[in-house]
Amino acid sequence: MVLWLSSDVTHSRLGGLVAKGLLCPLTNAVEWIAPRGDRAPSPPYGYIVSFMHFHELLHHYWIELQHLNPNGIQQISAFITLCDGYLWIPPHFELWKYFFSVQLQKSKVDGIWVIPPIGYIGIHLHQIRVDQYMDIHLKKYHKLCHRSWFYIRNCDHAHLSDITGQPMPGNPCVW
Repeated sequence: MVLWLSSDVTHSRLGGLVAKGLLCPLTNAVEWIAPRGDRAPSPPYGYIVSFMHFHELLHHYWIELQHLNPNGIQQISAFITLCDGYLWIPPHFELWKYFFSVQLQKSKVDGIWVIPPIGYIGIHLHQIRVDQYMDIHLKKYHKLCHRSWFYIRNCDHAHLSDITGQPMPGNPCVW
């Protein structure tokens, strides 16, 4: 079994993510690097491995990473693994929409429904598709994860997405 395939991501494709606002523009600080024939990921010090499809999915739904709850991150990861690792196809967005719905989850605070600043996007397998998808054990209660945050330096040479503290601008019509 092949664990990794050579990346097909090019500087041009990453430039497309920059154009969509999904990556910082490339400067002398070298915010991102396109692999050049690497057979398996071996990121230079200070870099991590990321995947195009993950950035594109977040962009499609107008969400930031902290908007997802832990189960949502697990669902995205499992879907990408299913496509890449088992079906040997790039993650396909129409297939994603066939299996999943993305929902805004509100919380009641002092009797008023509000959008929380983190973890308010739920990704759910369509109930009519449960028997067509792999069984994934998800936590039923993950409110305590909201207490597990900490500070980390956001270095210029490996910039993480900024936390705007803002909910996304309404419900996109594509949901």
